[in-house]
Amino acid sequence: MALKGLAAALAASVCIVATAPANAQERQFDIPAGNLKAALDSFARQAGTPFIYQSEDMRGIRSRGYRGKASPQSALEQVLRGTGFVMRVDTSGAIAVTRA
Repeated sequence: MALKGLAAALAASVCIVATAPANAQERQFDIPAGNLKAALDSFARQAGTPFIYQSEDMRGIRSRGYRGKASPQSALEQVLRGTGFVMRVDTSGAIAVTRA
């Protein structure tokens, strides 16, 4: 699905997490297990990677979190593992977290 269509579909309750741009270098992450929305917010603070997600879809979903050294995209994939959500990246580099 193109992210333009995705953006229109998510317009009703989207969290846009925009922080300083991140580079692809590995860094240390400490994202506790628990509520997926809280894990995504923690990831955003630590990675500085901008992305969007629909916060209403996160209710009741738990993340295993992630602790370790990884690129921001790899760390986000680990945060999302087993949640039913995936990371999608378009050609511009924009990232959206959507249901798998």
